[in-house]
Order: sequence, then structure tokens, then C-alpha cells
Amino acid sequence: MTGLPGALTPTGIAFPAVMSFEACRKAAEQLAQVARFSLWAVVDLIGTMKAQPWTKTKDWTQVFQDLDYSPETLRKAEWMWDKFPPEARRQGMSYSHHMAVAGLDNGEKTKLLREAEKVHWSAAQLREEVRAVRGLPLQRKVRWVTCPKCHERFQP
Repeated sequence: MTGLPGALTPTGIAFPAVMSFEACRKAAEQLAQVARFSLWAVVDLIGTMKAQPWTKTKDWTQVFQDLDYSPETLRKAEWMWDKFPPEARRQGMSYSHHMAVAGLDNGEKTKLLREAEKVHWSAAQLREEVRAVRGLPLQRKVRWVTCPKCHERFQP
């Protein structure tokens, strides 16, 4: 968080008591960026650690000991590293969007992420599309309509 004013605390950031509008705007932009990539940063750290020679003698999960990461979070992050190395990620899609399609084959993942980005699906809508692709019943009563002219799918 280069250039972010204030100091990190255990529960947030202690910002200076006086900040200009411009400084607040810049801080907000940086925090939005951090929010978008924070889970990916954990995924990337795990991928980096797994490639280190010391992992032959030490368990990489020990790095996260006492840091409030559940074993399930770490397992999912490791799985996401295997499914989405940095070059396979779509910048316009959230971590949750990627998680929704992670269990699909590469072609299907790419196709659905591209479509989700194009038509602005939420992660929940994308999960429903994944269920449809897998032939599973929808969890929500989501009804999709296809436009006969442009073939776009949408919810009425």
C-alpha cells in the first residue's frame, strides 16, 4: 500500500486527523484496489511459497500460523492457485467470479468468465450458470430469457 497515509493497526488503519479531499480520494482508490486483490495476494503468496526449496522440509501453512486464516481458506487459496495462475485471471472479474467457475475445464471457465464480464453477471448469477452447465437444478428461482434478435441472456 505504497503512499497510503496513516498506520496499520490490528483492526484497520489510523489515518491522520486532517486530510484533504484529494488525499482521501487517493486513499479510497488504493483501498478499493486492496479489497479487489487481497484474496488473490494470499493465493499468490501460497503459489510462491510452494515453489520454494524450504517447502521440502517445512510445511508452508506454518507461515500462516496464528494469523486468523482458517485451514479451509488456505486449502481454497491453494486450489485457486492451481486453477488460476496470474496469467489465467480476468482483471474485470472478482475472486468470487473465478471461484464460481474454478471446478470447470479451462475452456468452459474462460467462456463463462468472458460472458459474465460482458453482461455484468454477479458472482451469484455466474454460480447459477455453472449449475446450469453441469445440469444441476438451480438453487434460486432465476429465470433467464434469451433475446431472439441479439441472443443476449437476461433476467426479466
